[in-house]
Amino acid sequence: MTINWFEGVLKDVCENKTKTCKDYEAENIDKFVGLEHLKPEDLKISSWGLIEEGTTFTKIFYPGQVLFGKRRSYQKKAAIAEFKGVCSGDILVLEAKKDIIIPGLLPYIIQNDGFFDFAVGTSSGSLSPRTSWKHISQYKIKIPKDQHIQKEILAKIKKVEEAISLKEQLKCTTETYKNVLMRQIFLKGLYTAKLKESLLGEIPIHWEVKKLKQLGTFKKGKGIAKKDLSGDGYSCVLYGELYTRYDSVIEKVFSKTQVPLSKTITANKGDVLLPSSGETAFDIACASALLVDNVLIGGDINIFRPSAEIDSLFLSYAINSVLKNRLSGLAQGSSVYHLYGETLGNFNVMVPPIEEQRKIVTLIYSLDRQIQRYKEEKQTLISIKTVVQNKLLSPTVEVAT
Repeated sequence: MTINWFEGVLKDVCENKTKTCKDYEAENIDKFVGLEHLKPEDLKISSWGLIEEGTTFTKIFYPGQVLFGKRRSYQKKAAIAEFKGVCSGDILVLEAKKDIIIPGLLPYIIQNDGFFDFAVGTSSGSLSPRTSWKHISQYKIKIPKDQHIQKEILAKIKKVEEAISLKEQLKCTTETYKNVLMRQIFLKGLYTAKLKESLLGEIPIHWEVKKLKQLGTFKKGKGIAKKDLSGDGYSCVLYGELYTRYDSVIEKVFSKTQVPLSKTITANKGDVLLPSSGETAFDIACASALLVDNVLIGGDINIFRPSAEIDSLFLSYAINSVLKNRLSGLAQGSSVYHLYGETLGNFNVMVPPIEEQRKIVTLIYSLDRQIQRYKEEKQTLISIKTVVQNKLLSPTVEVAT
C-alpha cells in the first residue's frame, strides 16, 4: 500500500497554547501541575497540587492537551492532561491541529527519543538548561496524511501499552502477595503452631530469639569510593547501591573496580550486607544477601557472615519485612544516621529450625523470581514500544533552520 506522507515541523501539527487564568474560581480550576508532578517517560499525570494550597501558576491547560517540560528536557517529561488546570511556566501546553493529526497521536511524537534528543540539543543554560517553543517548533516530523492510517499506528502503540500495563499490574499484585505472605510467615511460622511470647512478640513455640552476634560475625567494608569504579576489574558493591540497585538478594554484581585487593575487604556468597550510614533511619534498616563469591565491599557497609544456624536469605527477608522498624529504631544520628556493627550485634532476630528457614526462603524466593520476570517482560515491551514509535513517528533528527 502506498502511503502519502505529511512532512513538516512540529508547529505544523500542533499549537503552543498560552492562555492564562486571572480567576481560578471563575475558570473552575482547582488543580495545578508543576514539573515535579510529571514523571520521566510517563504520559500519565498521577499527582498534582491543589489551588487552595497556594500557587502562582497561571497558564491554563485542558483535557487532551500535551504538557511538555521544557526545563531539563533530558528528564523526558511529557504527559497528557486529563483535567483542566494551570501549570508552571516551565511547561509548554501543546494542542494538536486536528485537520492534520489525530489528537491521540501527538503525545507519542513528543514522548519519543528523537524529540527529546532534539529538545536537549536546542536547550541553553548550565545549571538549569531550557529549550523553547521557538526551537522545538522546528522539530521535523513525518506522519501519514491519511488519518485512518494514523489511527492504525495509534492502535498499535496502545496495544503495546496495554500489555505493559498488564505486566505492571501482575508485578504489583505479586509484590503485594509476597509482602502479606512474609508478614504472616515471619510472625506465625510456615506451619500451624502454638505461639509463645518472646522479645519480638509472639512467635511459634519451636522458634528461638537470638542476637546477631550469637549467629555470626561482623566486619566492615573499606577502600572503595564512587571515583574508584571502572569498566573492568574486581566485582564490587558500594553502599549507595544497596538502596538503588539491590534488594533482598544480590545475584549479580554490576560495578567493578581496580583498587588493589590489599586495600579492600572481600565478602563471599552467603554473607549479608547492611548499610552503616544513610540519610534516614528507615533507609539504612535494610539487608541484602550476597549470592556471589569474591566481591569487594566499599566503606559504610557492614558485612555479616552467618553461622550454619541461620540462612542468609532468611535473615535478609526478615530484616526487610517485619524487623525493619525495629532495626531503624537502633540507628544513631540526626542529619546522617549510622548503624554500627556493635549495635547490630545486639539486634534480636527470630531463629526457626534451619530446615524451616530454607522452606520459607524457597517460597519467598520463588515469588521474587516471578516479580523479576514481570519486570523483564515489561522492559521488553517498553523497548518494543520505543521501536514502534521511533520507526513510525521519528524522522532523522536534525535541527531545521
